[in-house]
Amino acid sequence: TTPQTQETTQTVEKKEYVYGINGLADLIGCSKTHASRLKSQGIFDEAIIQRGRKIIIDREKALELFNNKL
Repeated sequence: TTPQTQETTQTVEKKEYVYGINGLADLIGCSKTHASRLKSQGIFDEAIIQRGRKIIIDREKALELFNNKL
């Protein structure tokens, strides 16, 4: 194959997100209180986008951080 066809056949990752403290709690299998406490400790800072009360969490990154930090 030519270099041009290799560039056009790159796979595009579709990120999956969970939303809110409830979503985080479901993702890691704990209570909302514990999920909120972990978020406050900064464990998930790299995976979280927050604007006001809206919380969007990159699912894959959050699981990676959770497994590495605990």
